[in-house]
Formats: sequence, structure tokens, C-alpha cells
Amino acid sequence: MTCKLGESGLHVDSVEGRIAYKVYKKQLGKSVFRRITPVACILEWAGLCENGRGELRIKK
Repeated sequence: MTCKLGESGLHVDSVEGRIAYKVYKKQLGKSVFRRITPVACILEWAGLCENGRGELRIKK
């Protein structure tokens, strides 16, 4: 991954960015190991989100 936490490719307000920043306490500008696939699958399994092509949509 070429983007660091807080850059345009890995915003802090994204699912991955928020988890890295709040849960794993990564600092802005640091490299982050991407974990979106397992997180997306858990959110979908829990019925909170729908997994789409290139996006994760929150269910209403």
C-alpha cells in the first residue's frame, strides 16, 4: 500500500482508517496494514452493511 494514514487514499473517516487510528492507535502519516476484507465481512455478516463492488454501504 502506498498511502499512509490520513492521506487521500486512506482517510481517517474511512472504515480502515478509523480502525487503525482508534483501535490500533496508529498516528497520522504512518503505514497501516490493510484489514478491510475481514472487517467488511464481519459487518456484512452482522447485517450492518452491504458489500458492493469497491464500496461498503451501511444498511438503513
